[in-house]
Amino acid sequence: PTYGGRVYTTYRYRPDELQIATTRPGVFGIGSVQIDRDIEIEKMDVDISTDDIRTRVLGYSKVDPETLDITEAETVVAFGKGLGYSARLPEIKSLVKLIDASIAGSRVSVDEGWIHFNRQIGQTGKTISPDFLICFGISGATQFTMGMQDSRFIVAVNKDPYAPIFKVADVSVSGDMHEIIPILTGKLEKVKEKYLKKHDEV
Repeated sequence: PTYGGRVYTTYRYRPDELQIATTRPGVFGIGSVQIDRDIEIEKMDVDISTDDIRTRVLGYSKVDPETLDITEAETVVAFGKGLGYSARLPEIKSLVKLIDASIAGSRVSVDEGWIHFNRQIGQTGKTISPDFLICFGISGATQFTMGMQDSRFIVAVNKDPYAPIFKVADVSVSGDMHEIIPILTGKLEKVKEKYLKKHDEV
């Protein structure tokens, strides 16, 4: 086992023994698919009755994205220096709430007091790998990108068309985040309203 790059214990196993290794979430990337690899599919008959299952599901409770650890979040909205000042936080939070995302930030956003340290992404923060990540006003220094580059889909918004964050983004938008966020929020509100109306009629 290792922690913080330091080895604490060394074990030796025989080749025929079961070996288990654990790592921190987000340490390994998604990897590439080997489409030329021959895989043999083996079908197995499984006979399990409900009596064999001892676990009983009593109900489901939705986790609040505001309190959920960002390392466990499926959707994350992160912001950085481009926010400008704290009075602009509500526009970010409106979008975050609309898409049920968890809010996060760069080191600058923490240093400015805009967000708590436990929601910082990067070398001195946390490593995340959500399904969907939107970055607003974050330049994309190495210290930040090493904490989010394994996210499945990344959208980056920055005024600087040459911002390093665009190198790791799947979709890059060059523009003012304070002009884009209200437009994006308005579009998503209409989509959500249309979706809810359609399902109410069913």
